[in-house]
Amino acid sequence: MDIASPSMCTMMQRAHQRALELHAQSLTIEHLVEVALKDEDSAAWQAVSFAFADPTTLSQEVLALSDGLMVVGSKAVLPFSPLAVVSLQEARQGAAQRAASGVLLTDVLEKSCQNLPAEICAQLNAAGLLLETLVHADEEGEALPNEGPLFRHFQNDARRALSLACKTTAQENLGAISPAHLILGTLQATSSKNLAGLALSAAQEVLRGRTADPSPPVRRELEANPQLKELLQALKPDADSLDLLLACHQHGSEELRAALDRHKISPTLLQRARGAWHDQS
Repeated sequence: MDIASPSMCTMMQRAHQRALELHAQSLTIEHLVEVALKDEDSAAWQAVSFAFADPTTLSQEVLALSDGLMVVGSKAVLPFSPLAVVSLQEARQGAAQRAASGVLLTDVLEKSCQNLPAEICAQLNAAGLLLETLVHADEEGEALPNEGPLFRHFQNDARRALSLACKTTAQENLGAISPAHLILGTLQATSSKNLAGLALSAAQEVLRGRTADPSPPVRRELEANPQLKELLQALKPDADSLDLLLACHQHGSEELRAALDRHKISPTLLQRARGAWHDQS
């Protein structure tokens, strides 16, 4: 599709960047809708606000439907940072190499510590961390594969650590779960006083104000998935964010349409909004 609208071109660029931040496998309708709803200068944001809905809440619901690696919590939906994804992938690789049946809390702690800056690692070591004493208490069962959905074989306590890491990240008003957050999550999730000699209070002291992962997402080209291609082909060349939301009612997933309906973002509302608001490109 030849997109003539400057605002839609900008949204597509932002959606591509957002999909990279989410470590998505393809560019989707949800990525495009989320960036439109987060832009206060967009007609979509204005129309949602006019409907007495909260664009931020709706964008979080859309984010939860998006392709990517993230934690969907009751109060926050947050992706993993680039180094956090590396940590989690290496945790699965380590468990697979041991022919373990699942990824353990200790796997997540070990690999997250190894992906911190050397200076912070040294300070954690001084605070009691001894990774060489870490014991992986594997349970009996079929060895996990080193492929497929990343979190499929994470044990319950490891999954709980991810949720707790998300909660900490949200409390710090940061946009992505980092290796430091994963470390804090594992120490919160364990029933022991410490893991590998590191206690939660000691880790919190070392990591305070230093949890963010500044590394950028890996640059790569993402193809639009079939649903997004179909939607884009249905739009007029001069389409804006209101046209995007309108098209979602026809071409979006059932879950996306349900989210719009819950917030009273109906086709009728969007048609009436055409003359009132325009994207500020």
